[in-house]
Amino acid sequence: LVLLVLLVLENMATQFGVGVTVIGIILVVVSSRFALSLSAYGDYELDKSRWVYPGQLDVKHFKSQCKTTSDFKPQPRKIPLLHWIHAPKTGTSFGTCLLHYMCPGLHPDVSLHLNASKLPNGLKNANSLPIFPVLKRQYHKPKYCDMSISLINHEHSPNKFDYPVGLAMMVRDPRRRHHSGWKYHHRMGAPSHPSDLIEYVKLYQGCQMRLLIGVGCEFSNKASPDKISWTPTKDEIEKVLETLHNSTATAFVGLTDEWNASICLFHAMFGGNVTPHEMQNIRPSKKSEDDEKEWKSIPIRTDPFDWMFYTAAKKIFVDRLIKYGIEVPPSLQNTT
Repeated sequence: LVLLVLLVLENMATQFGVGVTVIGIILVVVSSRFALSLSAYGDYELDKSRWVYPGQLDVKHFKSQCKTTSDFKPQPRKIPLLHWIHAPKTGTSFGTCLLHYMCPGLHPDVSLHLNASKLPNGLKNANSLPIFPVLKRQYHKPKYCDMSISLINHEHSPNKFDYPVGLAMMVRDPRRRHHSGWKYHHRMGAPSHPSDLIEYVKLYQGCQMRLLIGVGCEFSNKASPDKISWTPTKDEIEKVLETLHNSTATAFVGLTDEWNASICLFHAMFGGNVTPHEMQNIRPSKKSEDDEKEWKSIPIRTDPFDWMFYTAAKKIFVDRLIKYGIEVPPSLQNTT
């Protein structure tokens, strides 16, 4: 398989440049090292009588992990198809929750940051996104998983279904999402990553909104700004808000900045066990004392489209917390 991947990459390199091969080799090395590091749990097998299947909920364990109200009334239903729409900087950690939902027989310590310390020094800060398909490939077997559950994940790719079903998405305050992306990228100095924060926001406005309706927002460093910037039409805005509010199309909406409540809501809605690493941030950004001042300095009008999207998602999220009896976090108490 590795040789086949390298041959394909070599062919691409002939057409597009040797950089593709270098990147490909790095990804293969990273993925292989992670696959090897997972072997520590290769013989682990949980008795299926102890599985908390999709659509089931261990209420006692759930209450030990989640803050509930007197109106707590979980109605977990099995959702056979989940399509993770993963906007950049909204939470790679959500993959751990989805992986354990699909595979209730996994060792509880299996997560997307598993054994990262065993990577070679030069790769310790490698992007963890290739790790999700490695974990899925390693463990998606009847020994560990409910094989009736399908999980689609295309990393940061947009929704490509004309009639979407089972979309699951973490949504984030666009100012914080943009700031996190800007901190991560702006030192590249490429046209696609301006060093000026406001220019960066303008370039990537509406990223979360556009992913939901099939428009990408991840670009190579060589991409020209005119190919990145996007202004939605009235019809596109109506379509994305309709998709967001349609619980069949968009089955789950969580908020990155209310992580624990989001994980708890997911399980109250769809069942499955709350495992230890689901509440953890597996890719924490580097913090600085200027962070809050910087992201709060971004005018909302700089990205009105994602602000509209975030505001709608926040309302849906709070309504569902109340419906399922999950305690509404203090920061969202006045959401209407």
